[in-house]
Amino acid sequence: MLSFNCVPFLKAADDILQHVEAHKNEQGMWDAAVIDWPSYIALSQSGKCFAFTMHDGERLVGYSIFILSNDLNMKTKMEAHNMAFFIQKEYRGKATLKFIKYTNSYLKSKQISSILYTLRDERVGKLLERKGYKAKYKVWVLENE
Repeated sequence: MLSFNCVPFLKAADDILQHVEAHKNEQGMWDAAVIDWPSYIALSQSGKCFAFTMHDGERLVGYSIFILSNDLNMKTKMEAHNMAFFIQKEYRGKATLKFIKYTNSYLKSKQISSILYTLRDERVGKLLERKGYKAKYKVWVLENE
């Protein structure tokens, strides 16, 4: 049976670390060696970094990591920035929609005014649209290698 939870990032870090390689292989983004773990830990210790987890029994099958911050242009507004989102393939679809709904409800209950995702995968964007999200900003990237 699926269960959803929100915990400080530190409590879920070991479980999430076991999935980073699969996440990287699928999305071609980064690997555990280059992730700034000390910053994630410091943000978690200061109450600004949380992991939403999806478990099937005892097994972690999905996660979504958020960093909370005040909007620097409107200090009364608190935002949640998604840093990572991964669901194992066999749990994508309806379970993912339920997970997003749980995440939205939890963050709303904490007075978060905006929830932001930066995505490479349009399929996730389509799921977010089904939950009321709108593509609001474009991000242009220059890779200085």
